[in-house]
Amino acid sequence: MKNELEKDKPYKILGRALKDARLKKRQSIDQVSASVEITNDNLKKIEDGEIKPAEEILEALTEHFKLSENEADKWFELAGYSTSNAETNQVPNQNMLMDALLGINVPKTVIMVSPIDQKPTYTDLLDIHYDSNGLIFNFKQSLGQKEAQTITKLAMSYDHAEKVLNTLREVLIKAKYKKDFPTQQKDI
Repeated sequence: MKNELEKDKPYKILGRALKDARLKKRQSIDQVSASVEITNDNLKKIEDGEIKPAEEILEALTEHFKLSENEADKWFELAGYSTSNAETNQVPNQNMLMDALLGINVPKTVIMVSPIDQKPTYTDLLDIHYDSNGLIFNFKQSLGQKEAQTITKLAMSYDHAEKVLNTLREVLIKAKYKKDFPTQQKDI
């Protein structure tokens, strides 16, 4: 019986640890799934131990819950991922190669900057979640799909959200009553 349960839910211990962390932070499944950009159903399956989270999802979960390095390593081990390759996400550069030749093991931080795509993306769905820090917007497109896909995720403080709301209201009024107006940029 126990072996059958382990076959059905091979990641039960990891799922329990995840659920305990979520409950300890008093967060809902909606909040956590929105934060790490997965569906509620997938998060429930991970918490139930039915599925193994992808490494990037597990990384996002450990960051979301602000786990210590040791705790995060335990979660990765429970999921069956090796924690000995912690530096595999680093891009080697000349300094790192020189450090390796000299026998110096100094971790390097890599910062990636992506250019902004200037083409607008239109959405037809919006999920809004909130926590003690502010609002989290998940802009989505359904496009006739069974499940809407998240296009982008945006978070902001409550104060900034009020400024955005006022600016949006102002622009909508101008757009509605003054049809022929130039596009304006307004810093908020």
